[in-house]
Amino acid sequence: NNLTCKAPCTSVMADTNPVGTEHIRTKLCKIEVPQVVLGKDDCDASLPVPTPGTWAECCRLPQPQRRLTFSVPMGSEEGCILSIPLQDGQLSKELPRGLSGGDTALAVQRPDGHWRVLRKPNYFAFLMPSGATAGKALKQQLPDGTILHFEVPEGVRPGHLVELQSSGSSWQLKQVVELTEVQRIPAQTSTIRGPFLAALEFLRQGTQGLNQVQPDADGMLVVNVPFCGRFQEYAMLGNFLAEHCLTLPGIKGVRIFAADSSDSYYYEWAVAKRWFAEFHPEIEVHLQVQDLQMDPLPKAGLTIALHPEVTRGGSWFQIMGSVIKASQGGVCLFAVFFQDEVSTLMNMMDMYDETCREKQLVENVHWKDQVVNGATPPSKRMNFLVLVKPSKQHLAKVETSLFQRLGQLLTSICRPK
Repeated sequence: NNLTCKAPCTSVMADTNPVGTEHIRTKLCKIEVPQVVLGKDDCDASLPVPTPGTWAECCRLPQPQRRLTFSVPMGSEEGCILSIPLQDGQLSKELPRGLSGGDTALAVQRPDGHWRVLRKPNYFAFLMPSGATAGKALKQQLPDGTILHFEVPEGVRPGHLVELQSSGSSWQLKQVVELTEVQRIPAQTSTIRGPFLAALEFLRQGTQGLNQVQPDADGMLVVNVPFCGRFQEYAMLGNFLAEHCLTLPGIKGVRIFAADSSDSYYYEWAVAKRWFAEFHPEIEVHLQVQDLQMDPLPKAGLTIALHPEVTRGGSWFQIMGSVIKASQGGVCLFAVFFQDEVSTLMNMMDMYDETCREKQLVENVHWKDQVVNGATPPSKRMNFLVLVKPSKQHLAKVETSLFQRLGQLLTSICRPK
């Protein structure tokens, strides 16, 4: 059942002509964002915010203690409360976004006792790791935390994308995809490249050439990219980190942790991984499907958070709480469409920021006097940029701590035996 095929190039929906890809059609995409300002009174304080973890802890999802498959009742919509009977009681959970009446869902109990509801995975894909040979047994983790055992078939090589399809209670090989060649500068539209490159330049200038970005105790700079979607900014981010971060004193390496709740982007993520392996192998990249409301993010020195849907409220309070807490002492760059989102984001910062970091708000210079298809674009990607960075008091404490550790190290070296 092994099938190897050439995958077609993924087209990018955009509203201007792409750079170097005039053959891709242009299209305006309607983006719906609730126009409302939310605050502390709109948050369900009984729901916990994930505690930040280490890199190793967050790269492995918790394995489920119990799993329950059920059909979502007809007429159910996002936000309604499901009552799910259990052997030892009843579970009440909000129907998450993306599920509706008639869908097959999965209720999973985590090791901490909390339950989550998600669409039952029926498709899964992963990039064949280096060193994998025919007959070798691999372990892969599904989005619900379940461990999947996979034996490498004949003809499958490292760098292939393996696609699996669920059939009842088992998984079968669907196809093996040979990825297209990657380019150092991928073909992308100006409405993707322009706003993001301008945002990165704002980040660089606003942090004194990124000198305010701090690595962890091992000298590794962890970069969180929550709700990353297709992660279509991978090349711009990778080149930026290689040029401006890997050259900083004290930073020995860079790790990118990108996650999204959707399982629709395996192919795009595989392309991104292949790109990093070819052009920046010194940067480690981990992408995974993750429930950002419940699963923690690693502690990060830098966070790039594009278009959090904060004005939807609900679980976005816990998601943003997790993002903000994981970046305590670090630098965050948020990008949103509208002023209401800025106001809501600032309210969430007040709720979850424990170090009183400095905040700087600007409009993205990319959109200044921009005209797209003869008109001003109605929805400007990354229109407002919010840069959050450590306060001067925090940086002074960090500097003092570093000098103290250096002094202790020199004392231990120079102490006579």
